[in-house]
Amino acid sequence: MTQNWLYQLIVRKPLAGITETVPRFTEYILIKVKEHRATLDIASPRDFLASLTAVMHDPKNFVEPEKFIPDRFVKNGIFVNDVKVCGFSLGLRNCIGKQLAIEEYFIFASNMVNSFRIERTAGDINHIANHSAILMPEGSRVCFVSRSC
Repeated sequence: MTQNWLYQLIVRKPLAGITETVPRFTEYILIKVKEHRATLDIASPRDFLASLTAVMHDPKNFVEPEKFIPDRFVKNGIFVNDVKVCGFSLGLRNCIGKQLAIEEYFIFASNMVNSFRIERTAGDINHIANHSAILMPEGSRVCFVSRSC
């Protein structure tokens, strides 16, 4: 996405004559917000959905956003928390288990590295062909070799 906005807000508005019990019959309106603050006069009832994918895949926010480059979040050996990374959502809807998930992931990753040596057996680990919510290399194979052997 190369448009000049920070956030995309999608306003879901019920179509005339359709009740809220059938939410799939809705009209979607895209609002482009070019500043950190914007005043929107939108009559209720409305639902707001933020397009976090648009923020995280915008080249203005991240150099080469389609590539998995974990080093972009490390400066001088220290992790830098970037507000544009929205893995656990934002604001009032922020995931309450975020810190627990981070700690559990660290324990899991530490145990894996402690117990296994990870070797690439085939494929190119740098090529990412799809643009889905999860960036995953295609055609790569790894082998977990026990360190106790």
